[in-house]
Amino acid sequence: MKATEIVDKACHMTGLQSFVDTSYHEGLNFLIDQVNACPKVTDKSLLVMERELLTALCNRLRVEDYLVRHPEVLSQRIEKPVFVFGLPRTGTTFANHLLGSDPNRRSLLNWESTQSIPPATAETLYTDSRCTEKRTQQQTLLNNNPGLVLPHWEWADDPTECIFLLAQDFKALSWEARLPMPEYSKWILQCDTTSAYEYHKKVLQILQSNAPGIWNLKMPSHAIFIETLRKVYPDARMIWTHRDPYQAFASSCSLNRFTQTMTGIDPDPVYIGDNAKRRLSAHLQGAMDGKLMFGKDAIYDLYYENLMRDPIAEMKKLYDWLGDAFSDDIDAAMTRWITTHPQNQFGKHSYSIEEFGQTRETLGPVFDEYAQQYGFGE
Repeated sequence: MKATEIVDKACHMTGLQSFVDTSYHEGLNFLIDQVNACPKVTDKSLLVMERELLTALCNRLRVEDYLVRHPEVLSQRIEKPVFVFGLPRTGTTFANHLLGSDPNRRSLLNWESTQSIPPATAETLYTDSRCTEKRTQQQTLLNNNPGLVLPHWEWADDPTECIFLLAQDFKALSWEARLPMPEYSKWILQCDTTSAYEYHKKVLQILQSNAPGIWNLKMPSHAIFIETLRKVYPDARMIWTHRDPYQAFASSCSLNRFTQTMTGIDPDPVYIGDNAKRRLSAHLQGAMDGKLMFGKDAIYDLYYENLMRDPIAEMKKLYDWLGDAFSDDIDAAMTRWITTHPQNQFGKHSYSIEEFGQTRETLGPVFDEYAQQYGFGE
């Protein structure tokens, strides 16, 4: 696999000649080098990776072309966006969906994260043909695979993660989740993600130009990059979800194993565990550093157990902190979403720390300080 060939294919698929912004080169070139060096790579996994790379590059090409034709969108302000982050599998998705059910908020939707151009209008966000066609494809997939257990699922019109935008600058943990690429996994935790967040902002400016609103955004690994996030979004309102880190670790590893299986490789659970240990440590350290850097009151603490036990009560507390009104209509919309989206609706998956080569003792140096500080100590 060669970066130049992938870029040429993306140009051919979009009918666009070249990229205006070449900041993506660093991430793409390093990523492809690591894909080629991966000893577990298979013919299927190469096809999967090429498809995902092309999806990212094609959307980026169209975004850049749109900005050339509509430079005025870059003058728009993104005001007081809400960012949800935390360890993976700590309720970030649940919180994101509850916030997304508020009609006053603007969520990044699954379908528009990779098919951003042309931007939909507020009236067509959920009826655009790109959205309805993807949802039909998803329904067909589920119909053809009855009983399929999915640790994570998003419909085309669901709120999604910012990671799909950052992935279009090739500086995102979604890439290292697909294949065992230890050098990329280390690099992504310390590289400068400014270009990825700046691209992220440009896409939001385009999307809100036709469908405005206060942004509701989510990605667990924002925790790692808080300093950059705040540099690009100075008035960001940040929410940190908390859960017993030992449970979150095992669940995250299970999801990673599923992702690698779908990519077409035979996962090594010990590698997954070792890599998750390093990655989750970076999540915790980044968020704790963020509290020190910006002040403890700059980041709201949202606890998974409380959220699952009484979600509406927790949302009311969160809205008080955000300074946003919590109306009866918002209450009804969130209650309706909870009622129609039962937990484990796509099957319950089981997991343990030990199956990924770890124990509470080996994870203690990573998690114990956080666990004690946030009330998860034994």
